[in-house]
Amino acid sequence: MHNERIEKVRGVCELPLLVTDHHHIFYLTGFSGSAGRLLITRDGAFLFVDARYYEHAAATVPSAKAVLISGDYDVGIARFLSGNGVGKVSLDNGVSIRSGESFTEACTPGIAVAFVDDCIKQFREVKDNAERALIKENLLLAETAFTRTLAFVKEDMTEKELAAELDYRMRSEGGDASSFETIVLFGVRTSMPHGVPSDARLTRGDMVLIDFGMRRNGYCTDTTRTFFFGKGRSYAKLAKLYDAVREAQEAGIAAAATNARAADVDAAARSVLAAHKLGAYFGHGLGHGVGVEIHEAPTVSERGGIAALKGGSVVTIEPGVYIPGTGGIRIENMVIVTKNGGASINTTPADRIVL
Repeated sequence: MHNERIEKVRGVCELPLLVTDHHHIFYLTGFSGSAGRLLITRDGAFLFVDARYYEHAAATVPSAKAVLISGDYDVGIARFLSGNGVGKVSLDNGVSIRSGESFTEACTPGIAVAFVDDCIKQFREVKDNAERALIKENLLLAETAFTRTLAFVKEDMTEKELAAELDYRMRSEGGDASSFETIVLFGVRTSMPHGVPSDARLTRGDMVLIDFGMRRNGYCTDTTRTFFFGKGRSYAKLAKLYDAVREAQEAGIAAAATNARAADVDAAARSVLAAHKLGAYFGHGLGHGVGVEIHEAPTVSERGGIAALKGGSVVTIEPGVYIPGTGGIRIENMVIVTKNGGASINTTPADRIVL
């Protein structure tokens, strides 16, 4: 699998190519260390690591030869290139200005450094069968953890307590980590799209918004569920808001077809909310790609413009309505882009639920 991915890079990228983005390195080799660089040449691949990771890389990364770096990475790699007669190397333009300057300085004189466009991102956007299968497994485990966490919900608990319980459950189900800082919000605090869990306590009649995800074997999930902890005085009004968001999500999922323009998919959901006179309360994009990173291509929003969705991409569809002083509702599913529209891979219901 990793050899095939490296071979694709050889087919379109300017070689030799030094890959510095650790997400790209993981995608191409399976190496998950926090430090390392990957050199791809016409007939080889070399993973530069320091002593912390050398033994692990040498034993677990068959697609690239592990090369031990002692001291500064830039100097060590430049020395390797010079020793192997390499006079020019490409560096993806995702590298920071400081890192690019440091590497260029280490290579001068003798080795020319060319900054090139990121040619690897395009491969990561469309998930292969193995990636989609792993994401589905991870999502099932994350949602199992979520379902089991619901039994823990009780009056007077804090947002922090519920977030910690869900994080624990996801680890218990086999997750390596949470995909991001779990969001748990109660009552009127749900109007903050990315609010931070606090010491606010749960009371009967509150809405509860939970945005959660699991990272396992290098791949992320992302789901949001909003539910009611009993029926308060505002339940009838909030239930109508919920149903409008659910209708918008269904429209967005249906529109997420192969070759659909990202902005058009966003507009399909946004127009539903506008028809309910709620358009002003939806202030973020409809969704994003999920894979090795929690936010990756494609961008499913107005910012995505005329970019076409690719079949096999895994994206979120997550419309929301957020009214300060009243509360907020977001419903987020992960879907696979197909020629017939988005195919949701979530197992938990997105229907209105009262605990």
